[in-house]
Amino acid sequence: LQREVRDHEPLTALVSGADGLDHIRALLRETPQLLHENGYFIFEIGFGQRDAVDKLVDRAVWHLNEVRKDLQDIPRTVVLQKR
Repeated sequence: LQREVRDHEPLTALVSGADGLDHIRALLRETPQLLHENGYFIFEIGFGQRDAVDKLVDRAVWHLNEVRKDLQDIPRTVVLQKR
């Protein structure tokens, strides 16, 4: 890993199962019961995870408002709204 990543990110932000999506799967499963209807769930994704995360989003539970790009034009922040 790059030094600036390795030295400043918590390990749980860097390791999340074989495909790097275990934490996101858990959050997508657990977060709906914590939010009111129309509540927002905003989270960061890693480089190259946009398509995989899109497939994980249950459209019966969430409306995908947008995926915001970072300053390097990489999809980075997912904005979901609870239905």
